[in-house]
Amino acid sequence: MNNIKFLYLTLLTTFLLTSCNSHERRVKKFIKRINAREINSASKYLWPEDHASLYVFNERFLAHDKLTTFEIKDVIADENNEKIITTIELLNAKEGLKSYFDSLGLLKDNILTLTFTTRKTEESDFVSIQLPWNDCQLPPNLKKSSVQTESLNLRSGPGLGFPVQKVAKQSDDLLIDADYTNNGWRKGFEFNETGEVETLYFSSKLSDENQLSFFNLGYFATTSILILCVIGVIVVLISIITTIFSFKALGESAGLGLALFGLLAAIIFFTYQIIENMIFELFLVNLPY
Repeated sequence: MNNIKFLYLTLLTTFLLTSCNSHERRVKKFIKRINAREINSASKYLWPEDHASLYVFNERFLAHDKLTTFEIKDVIADENNEKIITTIELLNAKEGLKSYFDSLGLLKDNILTLTFTTRKTEESDFVSIQLPWNDCQLPPNLKKSSVQTESLNLRSGPGLGFPVQKVAKQSDDLLIDADYTNNGWRKGFEFNETGEVETLYFSSKLSDENQLSFFNLGYFATTSILILCVIGVIVVLISIITTIFSFKALGESAGLGLALFGLLAAIIFFTYQIIENMIFELFLVNLPY
């Protein structure tokens, strides 16, 4: 009887771990992370070359909109498992977003149809989708620039004689035209609350230039669910041991006890990150960060 239970448990575990990695589930995970406005986490399922279009899409439509929801109605793979046809109902969507999808011929009666393609590397599988920005006249080649000073004036033209339109703060990220050449100035872009693009110019001496790696993934972004389970068990054991020693140390030395409790708090946060990732990967349930 015990052997049969163990076999059932093994089969169930294998099913859960393998089903987490189907292309249909990747699409669902991507959409659910988008709904939670966890754009970094959403990007891990997306083909890296599509990150730029996801970044622009977020800046245009999602960053200033907490209400729009993409409710998945159907996710179907084709016979060769190369395309994933996804039917989505737009809830509480603003007119700018609707107009965007309508201009691409993807929206009908508030129902959005997106086609994801499957991509594969030696290490991971991804889904791919292009979210073009031709309609807002952004250049084809974009890079990212970060402000390297306490504040940076964003002007209407490339020179001190042009009026200041906005002021960026230190470490703010700005989209820039990768092909723009002007000694001492960069051509940047920002989006207002309606998704319209604003062209701004700023000093290249007070900013840097980086490739389009917009998304900094968390500790466990590329970790498999099996490895997460193993790490989770280890961290729980460490938490128990640390808790015991914390209470003992508190009676002997307040400083040492408080230090151990601080370590325990860090371990609890670390554990929560693991649990959040595990629950989402297994059950598609978003926990608050």
